Amino acid sequence: MRISLIRLTSLAVWVCCLACQQNKPKQAQSIPAERQEAIDDSLALAEALLAQSLINKTIPPLYETTPVRSAAGEDAADDPAIWIHPTQPEASRIYGSNKRAGIVAYDLQGQESAFYPVGRINNIDVIQGISHGNLSYDLLGGTNRTNQSLEIFAIDDNGALKHINGGHLDLSRRGMDDVYGFCFGQYGDQYYAYVNAKNGMVRQYALGIADSTVYLTLLSGTTLDSQPEGMVFDSDASVIYIGEEDLGIWMFPGGSLGTKAKLIQSSREDNNKNIRYDIEGLTIYERAGKKYLLASSQGNFSYAVFDIRDDHKYLGSFTIKGGSDIDGAEETDGIDATSVDLGSDFPYGLMVAQDGFNYDGDKLVNQNFKIVAMQDSFFEQDW
Repeated sequence: MRISLIRLTSLAVWVCCLACQQNKPKQAQSIPAERQEAIDDSLALAEALLAQSLINKTIPPLYETTPVRSAAGEDAADDPAIWIHPTQPEASRIYGSNKRAGIVAYDLQGQESAFYPVGRINNIDVIQGISHGNLSYDLLGGTNRTNQSLEIFAIDDNGALKHINGGHLDLSRRGMDDVYGFCFGQYGDQYYAYVNAKNGMVRQYALGIADSTVYLTLLSGTTLDSQPEGMVFDSDASVIYIGEEDLGIWMFPGGSLGTKAKLIQSSREDNNKNIRYDIEGLTIYERAGKKYLLASSQGNFSYAVFDIRDDHKYLGSFTIKGGSDIDGAEETDGIDATSVDLGSDFPYGLMVAQDGFNYDGDKLVNQNFKIVAMQDSFFEQDW
C-alpha cells in the first residue's frame, strides 16, 4: 500500500500530540477518517524507514530527473525505461511514465528533452532491433489507463517517439479491469508483449511488424490471485518474471503463461526479513558472466538482488541513499537497468529508479526518477 506523500517529522509530532490528548480522562471521541489515515501513514512510514535502516549496502544517485508534471503531492511518476542510442551511447535516453499525463523523455543527466501527453501511461518498456525485411525498429510500449489500451511507439535515431501504425490495442473488452504492468520480450526471432491488470489477469501477445504496421496476436494467459505489476523477460532463458505485489515473484519457463509457474520463495515477505511488500518494479542486470534479477521492495525502500544463474539465490538488498545535492529514492515503483557502457559517467551502465518521496532540500516536491551509475563488481561485494 502506497504511503501518502506526507513528511514524517511533522506527522510524528501531530501523532504524539494526539496520543497525549487521547490519554486525558475525557469522553471517548472517534477519530475522523482523514486523521486516522494520516496516523496510519505516519506509522507505516516510520516502519518503512526503520526496516530500511537495517540494510547496510547503499549506492548513491549520480543524477536525478526533472520532476514530473502533476499536482503538488500527487503520486504521478511510475516506471522508467532505457533506450540505447545505436551509435552514440552518451546520447541514449531515459523514458519515464507519468501516470497522470503521459511519457517524459530525459537525457542521461536527467534533463527533460520531450513530453508526450498521450494519457495515463502506467508501465513502459523498450525493445530494440526488431527486424522486418531490411528494416529494423526500436519500440516503446506502455499501458494506457485513460482508454484501457496498450500503446506502441517507434523510436527514431534521436530518441523521439511516434505512434506506429496499429500501435493501439484496445484491451477494454478483453477482461482486463484496469491495465497496469507491461514488458516486451524477445527469444531468438520471436517478439512478445506482456500486459497485466489489477484484477490479476496477465496476457502474452506475439509482436510483429508488417508493412510498417505493428500487430499483436494473443498467445497465452493466466490469472494471479492478487494484483501484479512489475514484469521483466529474460531473453537468454525465455523466462518471464512477474511480481505479485503482496506475494512475491513468479517465473514462467519458456515465456508462456500456460506453463507451470514457480514462485521464488526468497522473494516472499514471510521467508525474507529484507522483503517488505509491495513487490514492485523488476529488471535484469547482466555483466561479466553474471546475471541478476533486481526487485523493488517498496515497503522498506530497498532493492532485492537474486542470482539468476544460481537458482535465483537471494544475495542481499541495497538502498539508494542521497547526499547534500540529490536525495535518495524511497517507496520506488518502477526500475530499469543496463550494463552497457554509456560513456564516462556510466562505464558499467546505469540503474533508474522512481522516487516516491522527492525532496529539494527539506521541501517535498513532485516525484521524479533517480539515476545511479552502476559500480564495478557491486553485486559481487560483501553484503
